[in-house]
Amino acid sequence: MILRQADWGRYPGAIVDDKTPNKSFLRFASLLEQLGVKHNYLHLALHNPALAGINPRDPDLPVQIQLDMVEECTVNPWYYFREMLRVPADGTADGYPFRIDRGNFAMYWSFFNNIDVAVEFLRQHGKTIGICGLESWLIRFLQNSRTIHVTRGPILREETITTLKRMRDGLPPWLWPVHPDDPDNKESFACLHRGNKLITAIGQNDPAAANGVGRGLTAGRLIDDEGPFTNNIHHILPAAFGSGGAARRINEAEGVPYGNVIATTPGDLAMPEGAYMYNLMTSGITWDERYIDIPTRDRLREMIMRGSTAKQPRQIFYVKLNHRQLGTTDEELATMISIAAGSPDQILRDYGGTWTTGGFNKPYTVDDAKRMTNSRMTPTWKEIRDYRVIDWYYQAGEIDSKMQETHVIGLDTSEAVGRDAIAMVLTNGTTGELAAKLTVNETNVIGFAVWLAHFMLKYEKTVLIVERRSTGSSVIDAILLVLQEKVKNLHRRLYVRITQDHDRTSELLQEFRRGPMGSAERFWAKFRVYAGFSTDGDKRKKLYGEVFSAAMRLCAHTMRAGELIDQILALVERKGRIDHAASGHDDLVIAWLLTMWLLIYGKNLDAYGLSNHRLMVRNHGIQNGRNGIDEDEEERLMEEEAEQQKLVSEIEDVSKRIYETRCPVTQTQLRNRLHHLSNQLKTELIDVASMEGLREILQRQRMK
Repeated sequence: MILRQADWGRYPGAIVDDKTPNKSFLRFASLLEQLGVKHNYLHLALHNPALAGINPRDPDLPVQIQLDMVEECTVNPWYYFREMLRVPADGTADGYPFRIDRGNFAMYWSFFNNIDVAVEFLRQHGKTIGICGLESWLIRFLQNSRTIHVTRGPILREETITTLKRMRDGLPPWLWPVHPDDPDNKESFACLHRGNKLITAIGQNDPAAANGVGRGLTAGRLIDDEGPFTNNIHHILPAAFGSGGAARRINEAEGVPYGNVIATTPGDLAMPEGAYMYNLMTSGITWDERYIDIPTRDRLREMIMRGSTAKQPRQIFYVKLNHRQLGTTDEELATMISIAAGSPDQILRDYGGTWTTGGFNKPYTVDDAKRMTNSRMTPTWKEIRDYRVIDWYYQAGEIDSKMQETHVIGLDTSEAVGRDAIAMVLTNGTTGELAAKLTVNETNVIGFAVWLAHFMLKYEKTVLIVERRSTGSSVIDAILLVLQEKVKNLHRRLYVRITQDHDRTSELLQEFRRGPMGSAERFWAKFRVYAGFSTDGDKRKKLYGEVFSAAMRLCAHTMRAGELIDQILALVERKGRIDHAASGHDDLVIAWLLTMWLLIYGKNLDAYGLSNHRLMVRNHGIQNGRNGIDEDEEERLMEEEAEQQKLVSEIEDVSKRIYETRCPVTQTQLRNRLHHLSNQLKTELIDVASMEGLREILQRQRMK
């Protein structure tokens, strides 16, 4: 089967069938090209060029052509899906041609690469058809095989079996050989002429019974439908995965397709079934069509394991696509929702692609969730460097020019069991928009730190803020070791809390701002202990309190990264504390909040070449009931805000002079000047950090 570019060499006569009557496959090739996939025509492969343009439903088809078509379907599933498979539809004799889309393509390509795949489907977006299409090929064209189908209950099982039978009956009669013992019931499906069976199982009320069911599911292929809603699925699947291990090893040796396929709508993270399935589905990396250009399966598998941030990484793709990515318009989705029944949580799961949290309070508003969801986009560029995948949200051709602007790197280094899960977020220092993100599991955190140091060398206008806990201090030390002699202005590239904790008159701050005057090693031997953001209890509370609220207000519409958005949507509020659900994690959220904290609350930002003027202007507009302002108004407000920042600096200077002078007359004059300057402040235009600094200054004056 042709899956990647190198496979064409194994079939020297194969062609790209761009004359296929199945127009959805042609349109999909164009879509893949638009998404940046070089090998965008693989699903149009035809091993036997003699079959091009021949209608398989021609009643006068010669027997030899029939045999050739059977052979083509056997070795080339793309041909079967494209030319043979029909989708059952009421009012039609044999249905309509199978339509390929990003969801079922991801499912099929991953499976035939023997890589597990979890596809999230919205309601009415082809989940059953996608599953049954794959199962029909497996049951017809493998030999002496078992495929497991696990689903919620008897009703959904019957629906699946009925769909499979209708698909079978819609094929040319010569394509599916009939055996007298083929089952005709609501629980099983088979092609006994080939020795193939579909074994079904449903949810169990008792955990012990569920474990027993799972232990009996010994096959190299398992397809799970609606796992989050299947009773005790967290007992069934672990047992089934263990039972099928030997079969999968045999399949690998024999070149037989194998793997696990999960298809579902999102579930409830507060339920053990939902929590287990979410952890399972997200234990690898997020799918991207550009992965089909990776030249070998081994390299792809290595990248998955390195990119996973799960405590127990798996070889699995997580495929999450919104309605637009699946070809449904906003208007069509609104119509689906308007006629749907169910609770608000059900609507969120079925049509919003949101994992709910059992009614726990959410730390964000409905409007915030909508703005985040609407900003979701596929990365415009995937930069693969040393098996690490950077998801860029700038166009590939504009990255170098955009990175001439100052960007903040937020880094979360959370320690997992025996490995370090690292999340990196790159935020535009002027606009607050998400520029890129990276998640990776590293067995050698120092190796990652060295990699990051070279990233900072390449992009010279980046400022790094690291969460200091766990392995963060080791990352900082390694970066200093690599960069302290290579980057003279490194003190302007690495967040050091002296800039936050000391006012501008502080001698220690002044020394830091001057940078190394001689030995860089001696300079950093003194200041390295101040590097990084320490997330103790109070700091974490601040991140998930004021910072989170301000960041959502200012930047929810520029968040873009689906994994980050999903982590935020899964956050819950318990007993006044915001945290991820027990089944999830928040590494990307922390990394993003670090960048937001620096941009919104950071003091002395000019030490890093940063300015939050534009964000404060945006904040002013939002507070006045506007989500956006025109360019002229924005420019006016930018100028006004800059003047306000000058006032802040002058207030700080006058306060220092009041403190230093001993002359009562001069003190009175300066206090009058301070009062005059304070009256000119427009607090809504001043960045939060400056306001906090002013409060401290004025409080000291009152105390004095």
